[in-house]
Amino acid sequence: MADVEALTAFLQDVDLTVSGLDAPSVRLWIERDESGVIAGSTGYEISADGRHGRR
Repeated sequence: MADVEALTAFLQDVDLTVSGLDAPSVRLWIERDESGVIAGSTGYEISADGRHGRR
């Protein structure tokens, strides 16, 4: 949950959407710099049947 909060703050800082980050169908990766600050992220959402993904 701490990663979701940190990622939410990061995305808000760069004016990107934060809707649905904690949804069970969302998969996220976070890249942190050497001091632990989020430097980037990527992710995707899986369809309800688990057969399709969307970035």
